[in-house]
Amino acid sequence: MNRIEFMTELAALLQDVPVEERKEAMQYYNDYFDDAGEEEKDVVKELGSPEKVAENIKKDIGIQTEIASGGAQNTGANHTGAQDARAQNNGTQNVGTQNVGTQEQSNHIWKIVLIVLVVIFGLPLLLGIGGGVLGLLAGIIATVFSVILTAVLVVVSGVLAVVSGIALLIAEPAVGLALIGGGLIAGVCGVIASVLLVKLCMIAFPAAGRWITKMWNKVKNRKKVA
Repeated sequence: MNRIEFMTELAALLQDVPVEERKEAMQYYNDYFDDAGEEEKDVVKELGSPEKVAENIKKDIGIQTEIASGGAQNTGANHTGAQDARAQNNGTQNVGTQNVGTQEQSNHIWKIVLIVLVVIFGLPLLLGIGGGVLGLLAGIIATVFSVILTAVLVVVSGVLAVVSGIALLIAEPAVGLALIGGGLIAGVCGVIASVLLVKLCMIAFPAAGRWITKMWNKVKNRKKVA
């Protein structure tokens, strides 16, 4: 049951209450929902069923709800009794309001204590986890760039081998051909490795960023719930 359903049912149950008292009661519980700062279903659970709340209100203002054996309520008699006893029961209603206010203050104090405990014990844990994640990401990034740099150096070495082989073709044809062949193989392998690593980074890094963002949103949502 949400707030609207609760207030609607409560208003229906208070039809036999004088208009002024009904308005005061509806305004009080409407303000209670505004000040609670909790989920509507939690507030409804805390207050109890609308029937129970309506019964307490009627008792506070002097209405005795009597249900006949056939199940129908004698609302006319209760309405008259409420008007006669309203002046005598204002003190009782004030006591009930003070009790609810005291309970609300106690709930706020416990919430503050809980938030302080979460900050004291949870913050160091979050900092440790965040530092570990950042360190892991830094290691991965350094490894990837090292591999890319190695692939680039292989390409450069292949180019230098080809140039050296061409220079030796006249003096040492066999050595020159071997250098050219090895240089071409190294250069091709280096280019392929570089392209594959760059594409892998283009896929992996955005995915890692999305994962980190998702985890951070979960942490923020947990903090809000707490």
